Amino acid sequence: MRVKIFPSKFTLHNSGITKIRRPGQTGRKGYVMLENYFISPQTLRWLRVGPLGPHMDGIAEKFREGSYSRWTARELLRGAGHFSRYAMWVGVADAADITSALAEKFLTEHIPTCSCQRPNKGTFNNDRAAVTHVFSYLKANGIITEEQPVIADDPIRTMLDAYCEHLRSIRGLAPKSIGLHNRIIGEFLEQRVETRGTLALEKLTGKDVHDYLLITMPTRKSLDWRKSLTHSMRSFLRYLRWERIVENDLARTVPAVLHWKLADVPRHIPFHDIEKLIAAPDTSTSIGKRDRAILMLLGMLGLRAGEVAALRLDDINWRLMQIRIPEGKSKRERVLPLSPEICAALYDYVKNGRPQTRYRELFLRTRAPLRPLAGSGSFVYIVCRYIQAAGIDAPKKGTHLLRHSLATKLVNSEVPIKDIADILGHSSVQTTMIYTKVDTHRLRNVAMPFPGMCERGKQKSAEGSV
Repeated sequence: MRVKIFPSKFTLHNSGITKIRRPGQTGRKGYVMLENYFISPQTLRWLRVGPLGPHMDGIAEKFREGSYSRWTARELLRGAGHFSRYAMWVGVADAADITSALAEKFLTEHIPTCSCQRPNKGTFNNDRAAVTHVFSYLKANGIITEEQPVIADDPIRTMLDAYCEHLRSIRGLAPKSIGLHNRIIGEFLEQRVETRGTLALEKLTGKDVHDYLLITMPTRKSLDWRKSLTHSMRSFLRYLRWERIVENDLARTVPAVLHWKLADVPRHIPFHDIEKLIAAPDTSTSIGKRDRAILMLLGMLGLRAGEVAALRLDDINWRLMQIRIPEGKSKRERVLPLSPEICAALYDYVKNGRPQTRYRELFLRTRAPLRPLAGSGSFVYIVCRYIQAAGIDAPKKGTHLLRHSLATKLVNSEVPIKDIADILGHSSVQTTMIYTKVDTHRLRNVAMPFPGMCERGKQKSAEGSV
């Protein structure tokens, strides 16, 4: 559908303000803040168990007001939920009965031997900090009068916090990249404490690093994960030398993962399948209007899932038919033009499909609780759902399939590589060069005949004609 005229001003119906909830308020309307951080119904149920359950939304709001990153807030909320369930298991029914002695017992006796069911399996790097935040919240809201417990510093958490701050302030990494480094190095530090009984990084040797990699590498077969592991280890070892915790350059002891540059060919689907995918949603419904707009942004502009999730109503310039893409992986903002088709799909969704809410994020859930679509998982699900509905035979699933397909189409259409890099938001043209391998038309033109093949071919043709 093409739209010839767009009004100079749009009167949108999404300016309604919902009732602001006080910290710790319970009831159905008080379940909004926690669900800003988690999607899984099972995880939400687990987090609401125990004496802290009615206060989890207020604790989540505390993290939002403190401008904590999404990743940090999620980890702290998991730790608070873990503490709440432990309190319930030992017989504490009300948050007012939580004491510093209970917190100390949780951290010193339960955590080292924890065998809880999910979502507590794994690392507990943030549980100490979570307990501190819980006491701060309960005391600030008059739920308890006891002073905040003095909790011994966790050397692993202290080291990880300092390292993550280095990645953020010195190296300028994106929050998602910092989260990946935090998880990988956290596992390394925990394994060192388990095997040696102490962190003692000043005594770290190249053999220690080598032994850890020999144990860890075989546990995952993914090439991308192995590359992330070695990259994170080198980065952390350089940080240790930067801080003069170690004297030698231990980063040299980390072996390289054998992988030829530009060896992979981006997996994609023909662009007519992209058009088929975009036409799959039922636009007579609110969900269909939303999903079609999302698929058009992913498939026709090549946006990343995280970029689509971060879009806000204010990012669309309806007059100029442009959309502003906030800073993301490339750490820079960019503005892309909107075709009439994309603009019409966005307008149809905002005017007729987007629910009334105080949120300014562009894409929201269509059912209660009404909140922004968070994380890439929601968008991956949308893409996979319509790939199946449209009967498309795709080499892989996920949002990046559409991004690769758009880049492939642009390369085959002889669009300059620099322009493609700008559209995709690549900070380096070298990142975009891999798409030149899918330009089969020009690759055929540069293919050289194998020496001697022409003569042998002529000889066989002559023999066959006799």
